[in-house]
Amino acid sequence: GQVIGINTMKLRSYYSTTAEGLGFAIPMGSACFVVNDIIAYGEFRGTPSLGITVTTVAVGSGTALEVYSVIDGSGADEAGMQAGDIITAANGQTIRTTSDLMAARRGLSIGDVMHLTVERDGQTLRLDVELRSDRSFD
Repeated sequence: GQVIGINTMKLRSYYSTTAEGLGFAIPMGSACFVVNDIIAYGEFRGTPSLGITVTTVAVGSGTALEVYSVIDGSGADEAGMQAGDIITAANGQTIRTTSDLMAARRGLSIGDVMHLTVERDGQTLRLDVELRSDRSFD
């Protein structure tokens, strides 16, 4: 067999059986980069992050991904990304939803660069955003 997930929590009630057997796990696809970090660096360095929050907006008959906010000191901030930017592509892949952006980031590590194409005020811009640890924003 192959490991398909890692248990993270199990709920149990001492006074009733209403929660007995209720367990939570994260899939290996989500945990793999944590394990690889521990093997390579001896510790988990954090999740690679652009340093933005986004929202999906309706555009014509489809959707687009709009930057809602940019975290000060993040890779996105240093690349010049601004709230209101519309992300249209990441590393050459078309972006329409948050899932699209996450898929484009999958496989990248802290220190890697994502090449983002954004629309701002009728102009198309290319921003090179260094991925940083989500822990560095705390």
